[in-house]
Amino acid sequence: SNDTYNTPITVTHHPTESITAKYRSALRGNRDGNNNTIVNLYIEDTSPFRAADILNELIHQYNEDAINERKSVIAASDDYINSRILSLDNDLGIQESALARFKMENNIIQIGDLGHDYMSRSAATTEQVAQLQEQLSLARYLKQFNATNADNSLISLTTPIDNGNINQMISQYNANALAIDKYTQGKTSNNPVVKEMINEQRAVRTNLDKVLDSYISITQERIAAAQAISDEAAGQLSMVPIKQNHIENVERLQKIKENIYLRLLTKREELMLKQPSI
Repeated sequence: SNDTYNTPITVTHHPTESITAKYRSALRGNRDGNNNTIVNLYIEDTSPFRAADILNELIHQYNEDAINERKSVIAASDDYINSRILSLDNDLGIQESALARFKMENNIIQIGDLGHDYMSRSAATTEQVAQLQEQLSLARYLKQFNATNADNSLISLTTPIDNGNINQMISQYNANALAIDKYTQGKTSNNPVVKEMINEQRAVRTNLDKVLDSYISITQERIAAAQAISDEAAGQLSMVPIKQNHIENVERLQKIKENIYLRLLTKREELMLKQPSI
């Protein structure tokens, strides 16, 4: 306006660090007294509009960080599922080619009913062995990953380990990994809280390794017991033609792998639906 025309204006510039420290000390927060699920934020400032802008930006960044954390976990899970799908797809292709070649070389057109009774009795045991071997493979993968994971990478949450204790440890590990990564990016790794979290993460990894050792040992015993039952039943195949038995075994194993393949495809679609957006 004309009243302020040619009036000198003083502009004071402060370093970013000092302004950050100022508003960090001015910020207050507490949880609600009922369910303890809502955080109330307060900030002291001479400008209510500026205070509102700061609080709104803090809330926005918090929500954005939460979405990015979910995306990180989902991305790790998606990578694991895709690798398993590729592996199963390759195995199924090899088995299908081998089976077709076997039928052609032996001039087999249609499989009869010989060995049907045996297959019915042993199907459950054979599938159990396949599932246990899958669990054993996943447990060994997790143990190796835990031993070589120097950069605190996330562990896929979709790993279908049939053990609640292991799954709980993986969830705790991922939560710690995300929190440590956030502090590290903020260059506050010397914070006592961060050091305590790093020590807790080491303890989680140590305990996870011990639990995986026990799980691997028990699973190996279960596989041996189930395989013994399957081997006993296999002794009844002496009257079943070798060629037909071979074909039925291959097709049954293919069916098991196809079921696992379909479950992984379904899980991948579920992850895509859960993908958050900012």
